[in-house]
Formats: sequence, C-alpha cells, structure tokens
Amino acid sequence: MPNTVLRAQNVRFQYDDSNAFAVDGVSLEVQEGEFLAILGRNGSGKSTLMQVLSGLRKPDAGQVQRLCNPAYAPQFGLGDGSDSAASRKTFGVRGLHDPAQCSGGELARLRLSRVPFGSRLLMLDEPTANLDAEGQRLFSEKLLTQETFLLISHDRALLNRVCNRIWFLTDGEIRVYRGNYDVFEAAREREKLTQERAHEEYITEKRRLEEAVQSLRDQSASVRKTPKRMGNSEARLHKMGGQNVKKRLDQRRKATETRLEHLEKVERVKELPAIQLDFSLTNPPRSATILQVHHLRFAYPGGPEILRDVHFSLRNGDKAALLGSNGCGKTTLLSLLASGHETVRITPQAKLGFLNQNLSTIDENATVLENARKRCVQREDVLRTVLTRMLLPKESWTQRAALLSGGEKIKLCLCQLILSDCNVLVLDEPTNYLDLPSLRALEAVLTAYPGTVLMVSHDEAFVRHVATRLLRMEQGRVTAFDGTLDDFEQQERSAAQPQAEALQRSALQMRMTELIGRISAAAPGEKAQLEQAYDACLAEYRALR
Repeated sequence: MPNTVLRAQNVRFQYDDSNAFAVDGVSLEVQEGEFLAILGRNGSGKSTLMQVLSGLRKPDAGQVQRLCNPAYAPQFGLGDGSDSAASRKTFGVRGLHDPAQCSGGELARLRLSRVPFGSRLLMLDEPTANLDAEGQRLFSEKLLTQETFLLISHDRALLNRVCNRIWFLTDGEIRVYRGNYDVFEAAREREKLTQERAHEEYITEKRRLEEAVQSLRDQSASVRKTPKRMGNSEARLHKMGGQNVKKRLDQRRKATETRLEHLEKVERVKELPAIQLDFSLTNPPRSATILQVHHLRFAYPGGPEILRDVHFSLRNGDKAALLGSNGCGKTTLLSLLASGHETVRITPQAKLGFLNQNLSTIDENATVLENARKRCVQREDVLRTVLTRMLLPKESWTQRAALLSGGEKIKLCLCQLILSDCNVLVLDEPTNYLDLPSLRALEAVLTAYPGTVLMVSHDEAFVRHVATRLLRMEQGRVTAFDGTLDDFEQQERSAAQPQAEALQRSALQMRMTELIGRISAAAPGEKAQLEQAYDACLAEYRALR
C-alpha cells in the first residue's frame, strides 16, 4: 500500500479580500506515486491552497501534516532553488544569466532549471506559462521522473500527458477525479447532463404539484352551500356532508403544499450569454489587407540580429497565430508593430489593440467595472455581457483590480480590448494563467469576433481551435501558411510520405539484392525459404509503386 506523504484535515482559509471561504473544511491526502493536478476557476484559491499545503501559509483552521519535506516552485519569480550546469543544459538556458534580458519563455526555462526535481513531493504552480513546444516536452519528460507531484496548470495537453488524478476546487470544496484531464472533462459533462435531467424532473414535478394545489383549492371553493329553502334537518345533513368534503379537500391541499415547499430545488446548468457587439462602432477597415511588413530587420544594441528580412501581411478577418520557439523574437516583433516601425504599413482605419504580458492597461486602484468602462464604445448591457462571458463574476465587479488573480487580470485586459474602439487585436500569450473554462470562453469569443486577430500562443489546443492562418517564425524570418494547425499538420504528413516511401523502396531494393546473392549460393533446404522472403519483399516493393 502506498505511503501517505501529505495529509490535510478540516482545512479552512479565506480569500484575502472577503469573509468568504476559498476552502471550507476540506480533508484530503496525497499518496506516493500520485501525479495530481489542482483545477478550478481563476480566483478560486488554487495557489493559496498550494501555499497552505506547502507550509508557506497557515490555514485559518485545520491541520496539515507533511510526512516528507515538500519542494515548492512558485508561479512568479525564480523561486528559492538553485540551478546547476546539468539543469541549465536540460532546459537550454546555459547562455542566459540576466532575467531582465530574457523573453517570457526563456524566463520560464530559467525558473524550471531551478526546480528541485527529485524531491519526494514536488509542488509546481503554473510552470509551463510562456513555454514553447520543445520546453513543454522537456518539462513533461522531467516531471514524469518524479515520484509524486502536485501541479497547478491549465495546459490541457500537459494534464493529459502527466496526471493520473484531479482535484477540482469549486465553491469551497474539492472534488476528486481519477484519471487525466480528458477523463475529468468527460465526468464533468456527465454531471452536467445529470443536473440538466434532474432540473427538468424538478420543473415537471413542481408544475404538477402547483396544478394539484390549485385544483384542490378550486374544488374546495366549489363545494355547494346549503340552499335557502331546505328544511332544518335536511340542511344539517347537507352542511355536514359539505363540511366533510371541504375538510378532506383542504387537508389534501395542505399536504400537497407541504410537499411543494419541501421539494428540493435543482438549478439549471448555467449557459453563457451570447455577445452581440456592434462592431460598426469601431469604424472597421474595409481594405482587404490590414497590415504589411516588408524587409524588417532588427537587433538589440550590441546583440545579434533577431529579425532578418521579415515579410508578411495580415488580411482583414484573419485569425492569425504567430508561432515559434522561445527567444525567436515573437514578442519583439509585436513590440515593433505597436511602435509603428518604419517597415510596417497599416491601413488607416485599422486600430490596433495590444494585450501585453505586463497587463499595463489595468488601473489597479480602480474597480473591475471602472476598468472595463475605459475606452468602452459598446452599450452598458454589452459590457456586462462581455464580463460575464469571460467568467468575471458579478460579485467581482466592485472589487479593486489589485485584488484579482493573474488569470482574472488577463481576462479583464481582454474585456477592455473587446469593448474598445480597436478593430485589430494583437494578443501576446492571452492564455497565460487562464483557467480551463475561461480558455474555452476565450476560444468562443475570438472565433466569433468580427475583426482581425494576431496572437502569440504556445497553447496547442487554443491555436487549433481559433487560428485560421499560421505565421511561423524560424531563424529570424516569417513563413505564412493559409489554413489551420490541423491543415498544416496534414500537409506536413503528406509531404513526408513520399520521402518515407522512397527510403522504404531503397531498403527493399537492397534487401532483394542481398537475397538474390544468397539464393544463388544457398543449399536446397534453405533456398525455398530465401525465395519466399524475396517474393514477400517484391510484393511489398510493387505495392509502393
């Protein structure tokens, strides 16, 4: 039986800014060999829970027993660990020393090079933010060598690769699911279907009971009164019979009303409202081409050339993803677009709105609602719908933005852009720190967005769902592909197939030549087997032609 490495009993802690409990009386255990992920909406208390479990923060109530010495890698900063030559080599950061000179992805690699892999229990908070595909692969391989870990991540591909158990934090409780993210998602969908059926049954039963109450009330009211010309003895008998009937009807009505009062209410599964933007308020451009870049070259002072003769265009209505490895210059390119570099041509009516990784558009002393209203050109009801659609709950609208989690701040910045007079969105890593429901909400919002989008993202599923065009950065240049990520991968497979078949034909020719030589010198008993092998190779070769 596996050993327990961590145990929490009746743990409670509050949000920093309210009297509500983020976790309310939770008990749980971590066993050796468990690869755990903590999921939940932005601001639900995931990071705080990990800090409580690691010992960096005390719970408001309850106890945490750490039966080993856990290692903790924080969401921001480089952490308290130290790197080594081997770890820097593993994550490809041997030449990086100054964090201020690093891209977001390079900084993430530096952070990972300082993670104490090999600890009995490793806790990591959003370790793959800004990591490119190669960095994510390296991290996954390293993580799977761990004995036990507890991970906060919204990377669906990573959660599927490495996790065997999910803790879902919701409404102050933790629900446990065995399996990876796809298993968790399927279970959540089944729960929604069950809730929807239960809601329909509740509505049907509620309506039946309400109709029964009204019917009994009507029957009681219609019990005939004693006629005026009826004799006294007959009147007494009539009145007694009517009273008995009325009494029974009233008793049945009251019993039915009691059942109605005690009927357990089942809420309907909440559906997100549709966004009805009046895009004409942004004075959208009518030109077929929104932006063009010609012969763009760039290098930082004293450094090597990052961008080498970059050419590309952005068409009206494109949902374009700018893809490339960490440090290849994607954020630099977006910065040059924002600064109006001399090699960039933008159609006059195009108004570019930028989501930067520093979230500079937020006034942290203003409320969520006040921030959303900055530069808003849409109606107030549309503003509120956008906030709701991006899963910023109504109770957060009057909070100061400083109290929001990292994911909530990104969502607020996205809302500001969508509501503004901008008609071209330039998004640098918009999925960083977003919870999984918010990721799906953003995918839906951007897919329906009537303007043009240029985005940088290392979230494969997000790019697959949203992008209709790819701009691939390699060796300082940009290559455009008209189509989705699925289309690109299919083309790559199709292009690779002829080369693979040519290699296979060459191998078969060599094998047949070898067999012919052996057949000519073979003994009678071996010759039949060699001829059979030759015939099989020949049939396979002909099938490839």
